[in-house]
Amino acid sequence: EAAIQLDPQDAEAYVNKGIALLELKQHDSAMEILDQALEIDPNSSYGHNNKGRVWERLKNPAEAMRCYDKALELDKHFAVVYRNKGLILEADREYKQAILWHDKALSLYPGYAEAYWSRGDALGAQGKLEEAVENYNMALELNPSDECVYNNRGTALSDQKKYVQAIQDYNRAIELDPGDPYPYYNKAGDLIRLGRDKEASDLYQKVTSLEPNFGSTYTYHGIALGNQKRYKESVRCYRYAIEHEQNHSRGAHNKGQSVCLGFDGIFIC
Repeated sequence: EAAIQLDPQDAEAYVNKGIALLELKQHDSAMEILDQALEIDPNSSYGHNNKGRVWERLKNPAEAMRCYDKALELDKHFAVVYRNKGLILEADREYKQAILWHDKALSLYPGYAEAYWSRGDALGAQGKLEEAVENYNMALELNPSDECVYNNRGTALSDQKKYVQAIQDYNRAIELDPGDPYPYYNKAGDLIRLGRDKEASDLYQKVTSLEPNFGSTYTYHGIALGNQKRYKESVRCYRYAIEHEQNHSRGAHNKGQSVCLGFDGIFIC
């Protein structure tokens, strides 16, 4: 705002303000400011790219892609935009096409840690878990303090049944961002797989303290409690799961399993 007051025709200052508003989740305000930036400089690839990001947050991938295409029309060497296009395709589960865009981003900017991260996600989604881990390794070499990459690498390791290694990654993610519920959630799932149900129960309580409306947490907490033969508590968790996610059928199924079958096994898929 101070930069804009000093120079009301500074398009880049408007774009930067738009980015700040985007990070604050004030999407309508961000769009308004970015439109002002593009009125001042219609050829700002930076402005078109970030307007695309706002459209993406507003769940309008078609408009986002149009903005990214315009940004690349203005600057075909803008590596970040190629990754952003890849992210839209990942969201549509078009993983092979997404990887092509991430590859393009990396060809322009080999030190682009986030592009390795995104390529790892796309590879993992196709079941190419070893390749996914290799890409996460590259991302962490370039940016060793990205908790999201540790979390996602942990998931890829878990899918390979490397639960101890996965938990190490979740622990590092938690160290870097103790307020993110997902590494706790993922770690708890692997603790169940290792038969460490009491530790898993404690972690699920942590998850619900951070994100009380994440219904599947209650389902898996119910699993951990059922494995400890704490059936009343287990059923209570399934009731919470049903309350929070009426369509979460696993909660209803496991409620019956805990009561009728004594919950002898771990129900994980």
